[in-house]
Amino acid sequence: MSQIVQIIIEQMNAQLERIEDHVNRLSEEDVWSRLEPDMNSVANLCIHLAGSEYQHFVSGMGNKPFIRERSQEFDRVGGYSKKQLIEQLHAVRRDSIQVLKGLTDEDLQRQVKVYFEPEDWNRMKGIHAEHSEPCVIRSIQSHLVYIAEHIGYHTGQIVLMTKLLLKGSVEARLDQLKIVLPSGSEPAANYMNYSIVNGLLFVSGKGPAGHPKGKLGSDFSTEEGYQFARQAGIEVLAVLNQALGSLNKVNRVIKVQGFVNASPQFDEHHVVLNGFSDLMREVFGEKGVHARSVMGANSLRGNLPLVVDSIFEVDASHLTS
Repeated sequence: MSQIVQIIIEQMNAQLERIEDHVNRLSEEDVWSRLEPDMNSVANLCIHLAGSEYQHFVSGMGNKPFIRERSQEFDRVGGYSKKQLIEQLHAVRRDSIQVLKGLTDEDLQRQVKVYFEPEDWNRMKGIHAEHSEPCVIRSIQSHLVYIAEHIGYHTGQIVLMTKLLLKGSVEARLDQLKIVLPSGSEPAANYMNYSIVNGLLFVSGKGPAGHPKGKLGSDFSTEEGYQFARQAGIEVLAVLNQALGSLNKVNRVIKVQGFVNASPQFDEHHVVLNGFSDLMREVFGEKGVHARSVMGANSLRGNLPLVVDSIFEVDASHLTS
């Protein structure tokens, strides 16, 4: 296999990893969302990339039947899940790589006709007016570079659109919930508010705002405990925002552990912690659903009614500490 083919395969695989990563950050609804009526969705771009790769590699160079219907790639408004979109990209990629690995150095210099669909050709024929057919003549090597650049261009679009969708969705949810994040308190002793290891962000135990004192079951009701847990969640969100610069960089809520300061007869610890869990789901959507555990405590620091520990998966490429 020639060096240029090896480089192109590596670039394409790296781009596919980026696409898969960003598609998986979106909800099933957001992946089909169009930021503007005349813009494509992330799903449309994924379908288009699969079609382009099939046309130019699998069909054009691998002599498989040409079955692409390009216009429908951008007309679709649903019909595929995130998993199906990724599986389609991987399936076409496997076929493409098989074709590319079979190319010899002699093949790379061979001239081929590259055909375009009518709507594409209408945009290009002014540049290639000398051609009577809707095609251009290129060496296979030149065409490989052209398609690799095309894939890279749309990968960039998917990454940008994902960031815009996530930015809009998280901020919109906070506005809808009328949540204003506090500035966050400084550690009161020799510890940090958070630490980051291998893409996981660990938040130190947080209690409700205002530092109320007392036990569930004797001093506070279950409903009051639920609100305390929700307040603790807002304190955690403030830490995340401080650590990452944006809540959009949270990939998932991984694990939550609650400690409830309760009287011996109290048995609704799980209902209390729902205040935290419900908030995470409301703010982060599907990414906010997490594993958790909760237990009662005979006492907590400062006689707080509860303390919550939490772990998050975050975007490692944006870590600030």
